[in-house]
Amino acid sequence: MKEQIKKTVFLAIAGTALLLLAGCGGKVSEGYYVLTSATEGDTKVKEKDLSDYGLEDSYMVVDEDGDGYTVLFGIPAYFENDTKNGVLSFETGDVNYNASGKKITLSDENISLTFEKSKEDAPDEPEEAELVSYSLAGEKSGKGKKTAKKSGKSEESARPDGDEENAEKGDNSPADVAARYFCGDWYGWWTVERGLTDLWSEYEGEQFDVMAEIKMNDDGETATMTIWDGQLSYDEPLGTVQIAFEAGSNPAMGAFTTTGGMFLSNEIEPGEWTVDPGMFPFSDYMLIEAEHYDDQELGGEHVMDFVMHLKKWGADWDDIGAVPPSYEWYKNMIDAGESMPDSIP
Repeated sequence: MKEQIKKTVFLAIAGTALLLLAGCGGKVSEGYYVLTSATEGDTKVKEKDLSDYGLEDSYMVVDEDGDGYTVLFGIPAYFENDTKNGVLSFETGDVNYNASGKKITLSDENISLTFEKSKEDAPDEPEEAELVSYSLAGEKSGKGKKTAKKSGKSEESARPDGDEENAEKGDNSPADVAARYFCGDWYGWWTVERGLTDLWSEYEGEQFDVMAEIKMNDDGETATMTIWDGQLSYDEPLGTVQIAFEAGSNPAMGAFTTTGGMFLSNEIEPGEWTVDPGMFPFSDYMLIEAEHYDDQELGGEHVMDFVMHLKKWGADWDDIGAVPPSYEWYKNMIDAGESMPDSIP
């Protein structure tokens, strides 16, 4: 797996600037969290393989105010929780985070690190250490500076080179707001609303569990939405769709439109899907409603219309008046504080 990871990824908590344009946020609960996975692109390092990268003893400690510190490679890095912008402010910059249930994911344009809450007591806080930069493969790539205390939220420390333009924007453009709303895990159901061929008519009205993950792309402006059937797996997606964030009906939610990608083995055109959750009186919700066409090699015919109802993982479904097929399983997972898995057992 090491050979698959070729880019050098520098971690903010290892002395480099991990600066994002938008955060996803969420409520961060007090406690001790241990690293359970690291992801770069399509490569995911699971907990049992973390030792191959020197990450087996990595963790995160959060206090009652949502502030705390991370420890990677034995090095502490302190942060304050900027809930307004949905980021954790380290000395080296702001880091995107998503908190759901008992899971916290930190991410930049290259890598994401997922921590899960532990029932054990946190280790003693490490002493001051000299920071070094590491790649995901665990290779040293240069020395940084020392840190021994919590960093503040000053504009200079949050943005490299005193980026006054970003400070003025405050990362609160309509696209940034939309990114904070949509980034993360989603669960719900989809159905064929109208089948126009014998094949799709057979499925008309039937409900299927569906899961989705939205992650920012390297450009920090667009994102990838991976959609898969809950009874199958993340590794067998229904579609991988590229999206761009924009203003929506509700300025606190925003909207997105497709820029490309694939769904059910057919190309998605720019602007083919537009998703605007502010049009509906539901919380933590989005609706995807679209026509679907056969691949051009099969004639490119309009074969069915579908509807997809999604809520953020951990959200309540009471306001919808309808629930996904595996809702009881979902409730049990949420009650247990579990993060969204790659499939439904």
